[in-house]
Amino acid sequence: MRRSADVWKLPLQTERIRRLESELWSARRTIVGMAAEPLAEALLNYRDCQSEDDFWRWRQQAIETVISAATVDPEISYLQPRAWCPLCRGGSSGPFDRGFSIPEGMRRHLDGHGNVAACPVTAAAFWLAREGLQDRFEADKRTKEAILLERRETERLYLTHPNEPPRLLEERVEGWIGELRDAAAMHAAEQRLLALGFGMETSGNVVSWRLQTEGWTVLADPRSVGRIACVLYRTEILPVASIGRSRKRHSPRPVTSSFTLLDTWKHDIPGKFRQRMEDAARELSARDES
Repeated sequence: MRRSADVWKLPLQTERIRRLESELWSARRTIVGMAAEPLAEALLNYRDCQSEDDFWRWRQQAIETVISAATVDPEISYLQPRAWCPLCRGGSSGPFDRGFSIPEGMRRHLDGHGNVAACPVTAAAFWLAREGLQDRFEADKRTKEAILLERRETERLYLTHPNEPPRLLEERVEGWIGELRDAAAMHAAEQRLLALGFGMETSGNVVSWRLQTEGWTVLADPRSVGRIACVLYRTEILPVASIGRSRKRHSPRPVTSSFTLLDTWKHDIPGKFRQRMEDAARELSARDES
């Protein structure tokens, strides 16, 4: 009987949760609506956003609109322009400073970033926007995933890391992908790799720049302007037991070490490459012995 009673409670609990969610939405909407009309309008004008990228652009524009409405207070602006928040009238919690510096301190306050007290009004506005746009975010995400899948089936992919799937030209693999090379810069990078002994391997629409030497393999990533990223790993994946453990299975993922070739190098490029490759190999060997 107890179990049956608990089942009957579920609809009531669900209804209570819905009521609380509605009340929370109304409370946050009221908080934003209490701001001056132009600012409240800017903080609620998110309905044209169709994607998460649109949301972040709108959010930044809303923050800049509020900053532009801040009035510098000469009584607290001794060394730099400072103002109270035009939304919550808050200021710094520090023992000496009052208000917020303009624009950076105010921006951090409105953004809720860093060690500055976050503005409750913008926090409420951005929550409302995210809640209201969530269905659009999901739809946009599904659309982008479908486009990405189609591109991966038809466009050139680059295999640049042994533990990661091949990526499109602009997709990051490990770390940061900066400005992409144009056709001429890519050709120059590929010529440099050929001169260093790399070979270009192609399998379907997947391309990899690979160098194998003395038990090591190096994969090169020439996509970014200014640098060629290299990842070194053992050609044969070592048994786990050979690196100081008793188990006899093989590690499924190679341990890697990374290094970089710079486009600005002009002299003894093979020597510089060889030195960095040897340093990376010593690093991995030291890991094996530890």
